[in-house]
Amino acid sequence: MTSGLSTALAVLCHELPHVVGDFAMLLRAGMSSKQAIVYKFLSSGVSYMGMIIGILLGELPSVIPWILAATAGIFIYIALVDMMPELNSGHRHPISDHAQHDSHLKELCLQLAGMSLGTMIMLVIALHEESLSKLISEPEY
Repeated sequence: MTSGLSTALAVLCHELPHVVGDFAMLLRAGMSSKQAIVYKFLSSGVSYMGMIIGILLGELPSVIPWILAATAGIFIYIALVDMMPELNSGHRHPISDHAQHDSHLKELCLQLAGMSLGTMIMLVIALHEESLSKLISEPEY
């Protein structure tokens, strides 16, 4: 139960900014708001097929370690292939070199703070897994 909670939290923290960014890119690409919403709903709807397959496979105890390993691998792949080049590219602003260096340093610090916060959230969940499990499974009256 707790591993499901931590996975759901990780997916939420990953997907919410991702969906907003995708929507902004669709608008920037020239789609109307209505078109962007329709395409986002269509692509999100396909995820329900994955959910059904995941639920069916999740019932098989011998498959669960493989599902968790694949999920972790996919998140690591996304971080290394998709996000890291973007973080390293920097953004060019029409300002002086000194101010541009300061801006890049601030951006780097914010990115590191965000990644550290995500790591700390997952660490707290992992360290307090038993307490969270009891909190979720035992209703207080």
